[in-house]
Amino acid sequence: MIVLQKRSHGEVCCYSAIVLFICLAADAPALAPSRQDVLAQLYKEAREAQQAGDYKTATQKYEGIVKLQPEMAEAHANLGLLYYQQGHAEQAAETFKKAIQLKPSLAGPYFFLGVLSANARRYEEASRYLEIAEAQDPSNFAIQLYSGISHYARSRYLEATRHFEKAVAIDAADPDAFYHLSKSYGQLSKQSFDRLHKTYRDSFYTDLARAHFYESEQNWEAAKEDYSRALDKRPESGRLQQRLRWVTQKASGLVVPALEGSPEGDAIDGSVRFLYAPPTGGKIKEEIQRYQNLVGAWGSEKDPSAEKLYGLAEGYQILSFLASLWVSETDPDSHRSHQLKGQYFETLGKDEQAIREYRRALAVKPDLQSVHFAIGNLYWTRNRLEEALAELGAEIKLDPNQPQAHYEIGDTLHGQGKYAAAEEQLRKAARFDPSMIEAHLALERLYSHRGQVTKALYHLGKAVEIAPEDATPHYRLSVIYRKLGRIQEAEKEMQLFEKAKTQEKRR
Repeated sequence: MIVLQKRSHGEVCCYSAIVLFICLAADAPALAPSRQDVLAQLYKEAREAQQAGDYKTATQKYEGIVKLQPEMAEAHANLGLLYYQQGHAEQAAETFKKAIQLKPSLAGPYFFLGVLSANARRYEEASRYLEIAEAQDPSNFAIQLYSGISHYARSRYLEATRHFEKAVAIDAADPDAFYHLSKSYGQLSKQSFDRLHKTYRDSFYTDLARAHFYESEQNWEAAKEDYSRALDKRPESGRLQQRLRWVTQKASGLVVPALEGSPEGDAIDGSVRFLYAPPTGGKIKEEIQRYQNLVGAWGSEKDPSAEKLYGLAEGYQILSFLASLWVSETDPDSHRSHQLKGQYFETLGKDEQAIREYRRALAVKPDLQSVHFAIGNLYWTRNRLEEALAELGAEIKLDPNQPQAHYEIGDTLHGQGKYAAAEEQLRKAARFDPSMIEAHLALERLYSHRGQVTKALYHLGKAVEIAPEDATPHYRLSVIYRKLGRIQEAEKEMQLFEKAKTQEKRR
């Protein structure tokens, strides 16, 4: 599971340099000399307190400044920043809005309004604010990074990628930007493969892409089956014959060296071509540039062939690997490097190794969001529920609005018979992510158990709105309607259930 990653208050506030307090004397010509002196003294004391980390005193001084000079937009912007640094989101938002009302050309308040909206998971609103900030300050790293994060959260992966690419162009040493870029490329790869599978289900390229996926997960038997299918369609491919022999040996448990390069390598090896012999140093950047150009060309076609969709799926997967490789090579002890290693071990089903790497990431950066969740999710899926509750609770302390963490806590508490506490957590999950069908189904189960039929039906209705082709809510509606004696409605829902199950089998 991929969860949005956000920066801490301290990291975001490195951007505060864009919120500039301009020369007081020049900006306040209407003030009497004595009031100018007071204003200058307040500003001096505010800056000293801010630099010393005494945000409470600094806030009081800036509140005095805006009282003396309420039309000074920069003062409102700096006051908003202080509210933000202290976690006072509503006051910060109100103050930033006042700043841009006074001076719309200030980029900083738009940026922080975007961050506040993103933190509250109002991503569409965040993107609107960040778009304005970008128009005023297009070369700012933080604006590009948060724009990418907001688009990613809305599953707009192509737009997210463009912003992350701009971010790494601005700061080529930032591991967060490369981490997010890797994740975004990975999602584009998945989208392209899903389209390939849906449009060209029996294609040679679909078999080959699926074989690469299984090989990367070291699922040798499944990889062997798909390489065999691909070879049946291209029996003349010498490289494909080599790959099948090699994977067959791996499936039998033999220790065999990686295949050497081949003229057919780019086409047949696809996304696994760097898996066993990755590039190093500057060569990584060269390959990133090369594959960026390739996917750009393939993606420009309106109705791509199976070969082009395969190229996109494999190309984006390679880019995802190369971006993560850059993090691991340039900053191997960083929190992102350990996090990426943890995610890799998790895909291989090596839970303990994954947890070890996740804990190393937390040792480097204790306030890193989503890592406690990753550990807790592993425990939850393995039914290690008390350990899961501890980690999921730690995640919520870092990110109180994390819907999946609330859902898994609620699910666990429901299983323990703690229904009131479970309801509270599940309601939060549904509030923070209204599209989470699992939360609505869990609430329906809870309310049905209590005999609260109206509430149960409400959440089943929400589930149907979210996923009308999902069979489960139709089945549950049928059961409830039958108990209520609403036979016609029950039969209709059962028909919809059977139709949905048939469609699932076809997919």
